Amino acid sequence: MKLIATVLAIVAAYLARDQFSGFDGGPSSREEIGGASSTTSSGAPKGATTGKPSVVPSGAPSIGADDTAKLLAAVRNRESDVWVRFGAVVVKTLPDDEHPPRHQRFLVKVGEAAPILVAHNIDLAPRVPLSKDDRIVIHGEFEWNEKGGVIHWTHHDPAGRHRGGKIEFAGRTYE
Repeated sequence: MKLIATVLAIVAAYLARDQFSGFDGGPSSREEIGGASSTTSSGAPKGATTGKPSVVPSGAPSIGADDTAKLLAAVRNRESDVWVRFGAVVVKTLPDDEHPPRHQRFLVKVGEAAPILVAHNIDLAPRVPLSKDDRIVIHGEFEWNEKGGVIHWTHHDPAGRHRGGKIEFAGRTYE
């Protein structure tokens, strides 16, 4: 367990580097960063493997009974390893982190907190076709950092050793 916690801390620190790069003047729409052309009509990444469901239909994102207060407390108290489910508004899409494993990156606004980075692993889950002002529901793990924090583990764990998360958007579940 200690090894897993150490690896997670390293991954969170790696993902958090330059998390706000592109925040001022960088690409802000999926067309500018290639998101619109890099998915199939089902929303799955082109060339994705077929060993798992890429996009699971779901009802409209429900924001009731969420962990918004828990997330805001984790930000305020500088906590990490906090599993949360919360509704948010996309405030900016960022360029993908192309270093393996690849991550779709975007900033979300939750309550009065500063924007929080979401790092969604697109090597394990399909890209979410997001734009600024989209409303989404995120299930993932919060890791605090000096820039406010990052949400990761928004996907399944193919090895089955870690709790999986997901993102709900436009009636679909991306996991």
